Amino acid sequence: MPINKRRAILNATLCGAMIGLLVFAVSHKTQIRFRFLAWKVQREQPLVAVLPRPLNDVSVSQDTGVTLSHFGYQFDAPWDDVEKIDLPGGLFRVAFLSGRVIAFMDPAHEVNAIKVMKDDAAQRGEHLEDTFSPEAIASNYAWLRSRLTVTPSQISFWTPPKQVVQYYVFLNLKGVMMQQAETGLFSIQTQRLRGFQMGDPLRAAIHIDVFDDQDRHFEFWIGAAKEKHTTITQAEVNRVLQSLRPVAENKSLLEGIPNIGFGAVQHRTMLPLHHEEE
Repeated sequence: MPINKRRAILNATLCGAMIGLLVFAVSHKTQIRFRFLAWKVQREQPLVAVLPRPLNDVSVSQDTGVTLSHFGYQFDAPWDDVEKIDLPGGLFRVAFLSGRVIAFMDPAHEVNAIKVMKDDAAQRGEHLEDTFSPEAIASNYAWLRSRLTVTPSQISFWTPPKQVVQYYVFLNLKGVMMQQAETGLFSIQTQRLRGFQMGDPLRAAIHIDVFDDQDRHFEFWIGAAKEKHTTITQAEVNRVLQSLRPVAENKSLLEGIPNIGFGAVQHRTMLPLHHEEE
C-alpha cells in the first residue's frame, strides 16, 4: 500500500476518533463535569469512599446499670455511677463518674427533612422528585441512607444526568457527615430500629442516628473523657439502643424512688421524667 494512502487512512481514523470523542464529550458533558468534581471531593475528603458496614459485635451488655428517662422515652445505660444530668438546648445529657457521657436529643426537635424540602420545592413551583429519586426521599431514613451509601465511583460517564446531580449532592453532604466517622461507619438494624453509627466506641466518641418503623428519628452521642482512660464497648452501646422505648403516658417512674433531682446522684435506679427548665 502506498505511503500516502496509509497516511490518508491513518488521518481519517484519527479524525473519526476525535469526532467521536467530541460527540461523546458534548453528549456526556454533565457526567464529565461531575466526574471531575467527584474526584476532587474524594481527593480532599477520602472518607466519602467509605461504605457503611454491619456491626461486628451485636451482643448486649448485661452489666449493672440504670434506666434513664426524658422527652417521653427511656433507655438503659450499662453503668450505675451517674454523676450529673444536664439539659442543654434540647439535649438530655448524663455524665458518669467514670468519665462516660450519653447525650440524647429530644425527638420532638428533630427536623422532618423530607417535608421541609418538599414544602420548599412547592413554594418554588417545583417537585422534589425532579431532583431526587423516589427511593431517596421515601422517608427520612432513606434520605440518610442515600447520603451515606453514595460513593464517587457511582458518578461515571454512563450514569444518567439526573442521577449524576443527585449523587454529587449526596457526596458533598456525606463529606460533611463523615467528619464524625473517622474511626468507622456502621449500619444498625434491630427489631425496632434501623440507622447508622458513626465511629468505633473503643477508639472515639460516636454519633448514632436511628429511626423506628414510623420514621421517627432518634439521636445519641456516646463517649468518654480522654483523661479518664475509660473505654466504651459496642456491647454497651447496643444495650442503650436496644432498650430505647417510649414511656407510658402519665406513668410516673419516680414512685418509690427518693427524689434525686439534677446534679450529683447516688441511686442505682434513676428515672428523672420531669424537670422544670429555667
